[in-house]
Amino acid sequence: MSNLKGMEMKFTVIKNEDIEKHLTDTQKIHLEYLLEEIRSGRRLDGKRNYQKYLVINTDEPYADKIIEILKRHGHWGNDLHEEHFEECVACNKKIDLETNEYKVGESLGEYWCKECVDKKQCDYCEQYVDKVRPTPFMGDIPASMCKGCWDMTKKEYAASHDEYIGDFEDYLHFQKEQPKSDGMDDYHFSRYKEGE
Repeated sequence: MSNLKGMEMKFTVIKNEDIEKHLTDTQKIHLEYLLEEIRSGRRLDGKRNYQKYLVINTDEPYADKIIEILKRHGHWGNDLHEEHFEECVACNKKIDLETNEYKVGESLGEYWCKECVDKKQCDYCEQYVDKVRPTPFMGDIPASMCKGCWDMTKKEYAASHDEYIGDFEDYLHFQKEQPKSDGMDDYHFSRYKEGE
């Protein structure tokens, strides 16, 4: 039997075979009516259908591993206080989920410390930095680039292609309101410095 100390009893689980075996037809109809009321209420609250939950038998040998995962991700009872640390995806600093401010990312298990919450990821070097810009290459849109990658690309292109890429801070990516008489779209890609 698994150690269930501290588990908050959030669910009532009834096996379908027990419903079939122990309830009369009238009781089954009443139960289905009650379940539909709960489903309707959950929909109004913007919650998922409870039938999407996974139920584990705590007598099974794998249950302890699943319980440990649930505890690590904060899905356990309120009366069990364990120190729980995660790493910030940007700076790898340990975050105490009980005491520190943090933000959960879009991906499961992605945590951001309060110092890094506004950082962006460069699509080229995959580092987290304070500022990224849209790529200067039309073929890579919608990728973003950090200043380090930008400056390196600028040097490489000047040396190998004899092409000019503007500075990171003031580079014009897409200029709106170009004259339509030149046959271009409303968005004109500007790569070269005027006069060069």
